[in-house]
Amino acid sequence: MRYTAMLLLMCLPLLAPAQETATEILNKMLETLRQQESFSYEAHYQLNAHTPGAQKVSGLVHLYRDDTEPVLGGMAWLSEGVKYETYSFYNRQHRYVVLKAIRKVWKERMPAGGAMGLSSLADNLLEVPFLKLNQWKEQWNKLSWSRQTDTTISGTPCYTLTGSHADVRENWYISRSGFVPVLHTTTQQRGGQTEHTSLLLRNHQLGKTDMETFNPATAIPEGYTIESRDREVPKGVQPEVRPRDQWPLPGNRGR
Repeated sequence: MRYTAMLLLMCLPLLAPAQETATEILNKMLETLRQQESFSYEAHYQLNAHTPGAQKVSGLVHLYRDDTEPVLGGMAWLSEGVKYETYSFYNRQHRYVVLKAIRKVWKERMPAGGAMGLSSLADNLLEVPFLKLNQWKEQWNKLSWSRQTDTTISGTPCYTLTGSHADVRENWYISRSGFVPVLHTTTQQRGGQTEHTSLLLRNHQLGKTDMETFNPATAIPEGYTIESRDREVPKGVQPEVRPRDQWPLPGNRGR
């Protein structure tokens, strides 16, 4: 009897399921997100957080996937700051910037690669694998991946995955229960300097964003003036988008 028990104990490691690899966990996250049409979250982005030149931005994001949409791969709604004082949204045709301080809306067509936010820093809040998932997978395939010790981020138990290539290193912290991204950090060499970034996601909601979020008729408050920034251009030529530093923003009007 004792001999049999010892044999069973010796065999337990062989019977234990193999630990999932970093690539398998990434693919599970992609499939979880691919099964949903929309993704909403609260985002907090930091650039070189522990240096004198640190930059930070927070906001709320709503994404709605449409793989046939060529600019973003869907529709997007972004607030800079969680109080909705300024927000922008893109509905496959135009980008709208809603400024509550002056009760005005700017409307313009957005070319491929166009920015969503009023600041380039805020565009990082959308750098989440949901729109254009195939491009994310292609990017990840260029990295060498390894799985690190699991950890907890903001109270959420997470897988820890590290990808590296040349002078770039990425860490993804993925929810163990929901397979959604919780934290993404990068370290990269730029011009002889080391750049650190982090993007923390909270209050994830999958499949709960209403299409009306991107409808100008409901997304723009009543009584706001809409100013079109479009201009006529020859067919086949991308319209020029006015640089954001030329917009008369609240606190910086008339610039």
